[in-house]
Amino acid sequence: MGQRDAQYTLSGMIELDEGFFSTERDENEKTEPLKRGRGSQKKSKVLVMVESQQVENPKNQNGSII
Repeated sequence: MGQRDAQYTLSGMIELDEGFFSTERDENEKTEPLKRGRGSQKKSKVLVMVESQQVENPKNQNGSII
């Protein structure tokens, strides 16, 4: 996967955000009480980056600015 990621280079305007995905717990972890919120054992933290380009003329189909 690291080799595939090396094929893509982000440039220009880069947006960065973090997200959380629900995950399954191991059988031996199910007896432990869960934490709540961001540190929960049921959530996995991921970092997302995307390259975006500014739109020259940001108008919708009605002609009004979005």
